[in-house]
Amino acid sequence: MSGAGVSGEQAAQQVAPAVPRGETFRFLSTYWDVDRLNADLDANPDKVFTARPVNIRGGIVNQDGVDRSFLDSLEHPERPVIVIGVQAGGRTHQFIVDGNHRLTRALRDGQEQIRVYVVPPEREGEFRI
Repeated sequence: MSGAGVSGEQAAQQVAPAVPRGETFRFLSTYWDVDRLNADLDANPDKVFTARPVNIRGGIVNQDGVDRSFLDSLEHPERPVIVIGVQAGGRTHQFIVDGNHRLTRALRDGQEQIRVYVVPPEREGEFRI
């Protein structure tokens, strides 16, 4: 994912604070705390960048599983998509842990840019449950 578009400072000005929902993300036997990831995003708005939605599409674990029935009524569609990097087998894999609906909506609408917050592999362990 490349960071092109608005600066972190500009993107930070547009971030609505997250409301804790007790949400987790699971891949295989590993869980991550989405509320803590959102709190980290809110504490580090200068780390938000923009990317083309098609460049982060590969991070969706199961786009077919995204319920499209409420894409037009998302509560905060402007919130950045949160992506974590995970080291496994000598490679870095990226997972969208929060924002699959926002990304799906951006792709559907032909949006040129979407805001992204990436947690690097060296930090992802902080958010494991």
